[in-house]
Amino acid sequence: MPFQHTTGFTNKNKGFTLVEMLIVTIMLSLLLSLALPSYKAVVRKARRAEALETLYRIQIAQEKWRSTHTAYASLADLGIPATTPSGNYTISVTLPVSPGDQTAYTASATAVAGTSQELDKAGSTSCATLTINQDEPVYSPAAQAACWGK
Repeated sequence: MPFQHTTGFTNKNKGFTLVEMLIVTIMLSLLLSLALPSYKAVVRKARRAEALETLYRIQIAQEKWRSTHTAYASLADLGIPATTPSGNYTISVTLPVSPGDQTAYTASATAVAGTSQELDKAGSTSCATLTINQDEPVYSPAAQAACWGK
């Protein structure tokens, strides 16, 4: 077999060096550390929207119930589950204590303990508990209006 002359190229192994891999790993870690908090905030906001939708659904169901009854109803009467579909909030309805005065109600969505929804905020105001009554959403504190998109 005749000798073949190469044109200056050597036969090196192709691949990445350890230094290159470390640089890529560091860059990916940096990008992830910047993006992850924003992603979590978007996920919490979507879960909050589910809780708000459930509260508005309760408000509509209560008015429907009240159109044929003399008082507002419990969650069981309305047939609405005690948690949001994703299970991130517990739902409750509070009626006045005196049976003759059930012309009001308060419905609340409270973040389940131990979930990231407990950390949900709009600005610096906590959105972990959301409340609505027969009239409108209850903003407590007033800055919580941002939780409702107001």
